[in-house]
Amino acid sequence: MKILILYSSVTGNTEYLAQSLKSSEHKLTILPIYPFPVNLDYDIIFLGFWVYRGAPDPRIIRVMRALKGKKIALFGTLSAYPHSEHAKKVLERARNYLKENTILGSFLCLGKLEKKRYQQKLTNPSLKHPMTTERKARLSEGQKHPNDEDCKNFQAFFDTIINAQSKN
Repeated sequence: MKILILYSSVTGNTEYLAQSLKSSEHKLTILPIYPFPVNLDYDIIFLGFWVYRGAPDPRIIRVMRALKGKKIALFGTLSAYPHSEHAKKVLERARNYLKENTILGSFLCLGKLEKKRYQQKLTNPSLKHPMTTERKARLSEGQKHPNDEDCKNFQAFFDTIINAQSKN
């Protein structure tokens, strides 16, 4: 089975998850989205992204729009809890860009913000996103992610997808 791990990463969070699969017993190709691979002849494509304003980042959206008839698994990092309503909306938006493909599953985890951005959010909250005790705790917790536990969970997600597809 030919498997591509294609990711977009700015702070290194999504790249960290993607690279955590290197030890997999499967033959993988792990690539950043730039330069965009010319050959997308893979059985499964794992698309990794970071979240920007409630959606996958703009670079990965361009890739998503170009894909047709592929089997895709999504993974990403964000500064919201991965099971929150916000995260659910992010995944819904991602799926909307991939309507002409088969979505096999999705995985999200917290990701740390760049130190400058983290300090900015703590000291200059917006009217739309005021600083609450819960938000401050979430942002602080996010600075510890992705971590080894997130990578183990991502590996388990990966294995689940691959095992299910191997049976088909």
